[in-house]
Amino acid sequence: MEQEHNFGDILRQARESKRLDTKEASVVAKVPSEAIQALEEMDVSALPPRVYTRGFLHKYIEILGIGEEVSADEYLDILFPDTKKFLANPVAEASSRPLSRSRLFTYIGVSLVLASLAFYFSYQFRFLVRLPEIVLEEPAGDMVIAEWTTTPFEVRGRIDPSFRLTLNGRPLYSSEAGEFKQAIYLASGLNTLEFAVTNNLGKTSRVIRHLLVK
Repeated sequence: MEQEHNFGDILRQARESKRLDTKEASVVAKVPSEAIQALEEMDVSALPPRVYTRGFLHKYIEILGIGEEVSADEYLDILFPDTKKFLANPVAEASSRPLSRSRLFTYIGVSLVLASLAFYFSYQFRFLVRLPEIVLEEPAGDMVIAEWTTTPFEVRGRIDPSFRLTLNGRPLYSSEAGEFKQAIYLASGLNTLEFAVTNNLGKTSRVIRHLLVK
């Protein structure tokens, strides 16, 4: 207990040994003179909260050169005994308080929302960077047709219904399900079919089929 009463005296004696009054010490340490006086008198009612007092005290001890003689944390524990337990182990203090059911549900809800947002933005990112796709069912690949005929050749396939589709530069329309089909006439010789599909962002992918009619 004797040491508790000596902290303020040690500060005052160290200041006086340097022949400084409280105002001069305030200028040197850049600490308000009122705070210096309160620290020396151990008057906690005249001091700001512990976190600010700690900064003042460390500066003052450093200027006085008594860091080995005075422990700032011990002095603060005496001045602010109510905060000692919490500051000694804030993690244990926080973990010892059980979560209420409402707070638990709040944390779960926030976690679900964050997970949903992460999934949504991940999906949108993949959608933005990938090219639109077209599934060609007919012709599935390049073809050789053995004999020319006047019967039209039917192309068909699937796309996203929100995409725009052209065949050799001409619009090709799809159903609400994204299915399309179109009868075209082939000429004798090599026929080139270029399918171009464009999404709402202007990205375009192309599929080319060669049909050789003998």
